[in-house]
Amino acid sequence: MTTFEWGMLSVAVVTCLFTAGGILGGCVWAVGKIAQDIDKKLAKERAHTATLLTNHMAEIVRERDAQERNTGELGLSLRRHIENVERKISEVEIWGRDNYALKDDVKESIGELRNDIRTMGADIKADIRTLSAKVDSKH
Repeated sequence: MTTFEWGMLSVAVVTCLFTAGGILGGCVWAVGKIAQDIDKKLAKERAHTATLLTNHMAEIVRERDAQERNTGELGLSLRRHIENVERKISEVEIWGRDNYALKDDVKESIGELRNDIRTMGADIKADIRTLSAKVDSKH
C-alpha cells in the first residue's frame, strides 16, 4: 500500500472513530439531558405531591378536630340531658315517697278499717235489735 492509501485509510479510520465517538457522545449527552429533564419533572411532581399531601393532611386534621368537637358537644349535651332526667326521676321518687302510702301504713289502715267496720256492724245490729224490740213492743 502506498502512502496515499495509508493516508486515506487513516483518514477513514479517524473519521469513523470521530463519527462513532460523536454518536456515542451524542447518545450520552441525550441520555444525560433526558435524565436531567426527568429529575426536574420528578422534583416538580414531588413538590406538587408534597403540597397536595400537606393540604390534604391539614384538611384531615380540621375534619378530625371538628368531629372531636362535635362528639364532645354531643357527649356534653347527653350528659346534661341524663342529669336532667335523673333529677326529674329523683323528684318523682321523692314526690311518690311523700304522697303515696307505704305498705306498712296501708296494712295498719286496713286493720283499723276492718275493726271500724266490725264495730259499725255491731252497732247496726244493736240498733236493728233495738228498733225491732220497739216495733214488737208497740204491736
